Amino acid sequence: MGLNGQLLREDIIDTSYVEQIYLTPRNFIFQMNRLSDERSLEEQKREKSPTPLITIDVIEKGTADFDTRQLLLNEQGRVNRSMMTDLELCRLIDSFYLPWLKGKDEGVSVYTCSLQEKTELFDVIRFDLNRYRNAPTQDRRTLLGRAELCGKTATDNQLRRCLVLR
Repeated sequence: MGLNGQLLREDIIDTSYVEQIYLTPRNFIFQMNRLSDERSLEEQKREKSPTPLITIDVIEKGTADFDTRQLLLNEQGRVNRSMMTDLELCRLIDSFYLPWLKGKDEGVSVYTCSLQEKTELFDVIRFDLNRYRNAPTQDRRTLLGRAELCGKTATDNQLRRCLVLR
C-alpha cells in the first residue's frame, strides 16, 4: 500500500487474476472494506463457490505474532488511539532519534547502526515514551513533543520491530 493507505495496482503481481475475481474497481473496494464477521461468512456460503471460505485466519496464516482478535476489534472501529502505529514510531526514530545519535548524515538508518547503538536507542526511546506519555501535546521541548506524539505510547515489541532488534 502507498503512504495514503491505497493499494497500488502496480504492486499486485497477477492483475488479470484480480480483475477476473472482482470484475470492477467498485466491487474490489467493497470486498476490501467489508467486515470479517459472521455475516460475511454466511454470504460466502450462499455463493456456493468451490473455493474454501476466506477468513482473516486463512489470509494471514503464517504471519508471525498476528492476532486475529485484535484485527477484528480494529475493523469494528475500536482502535486504541493512544498507541503509536509502527509507521509513526519508525518515522520518529528516523526523524529524531537517529539524527540525535549519529548526526544528520544522509545514509543514516537503523540498518547502519551497530547492535550496541540499537540497544542504546531502544533504552532511550523506551525511557522517553514512559516519561512523556502524559506530557501535554503542546510540550515541544521533548522529541515526542516535536514529533507531535506526546500522550502516545508504543510497546516494546513495536520498538524492537522498528529498530530491527529481533
